Amino acid sequence: MGAILMTDAQAGRLASLARRRAPNEACALLVGRAGPEAAVVERIEEVRNSDASPETRFSVEAGELIAHYRGAEAEGMGIVGIFHSHPSSGAAPSRTDEAHMGANPVAWVIYSVRDGEMRAWAADGRGGSAEVRIGRA
Repeated sequence: MGAILMTDAQAGRLASLARRRAPNEACALLVGRAGPEAAVVERIEEVRNSDASPETRFSVEAGELIAHYRGAEAEGMGIVGIFHSHPSSGAAPSRTDEAHMGANPVAWVIYSVRDGEMRAWAADGRGGSAEVRIGRA
């Protein structure tokens, strides 16, 4: 994946969600269409962080995740990105994030509340991650 494209309003909504949910990690699914060069975000689906340690990790209940994947598919779209925030660290993926990227091969958009910065990443095929460009739709 070369890039994930979203509007300024969508990027602002994600940043606002992250600030509102701090000190916990916020999370959302990015629904849209993936092309050969870029994925375009059509809408944002906020999801509940159900992790036992929401200040430093995030997880989404399996049933909720499946429902969102099926809903997007029924509309001819897909989940093109997974968003979460890092309230007190940078916008780079943690080892835990990288461990889950292979099973979720979409853009992982991370917003650092501390730094006010948004960056995106994807699995690099070697157990790590590579940065993905965030562009404007």
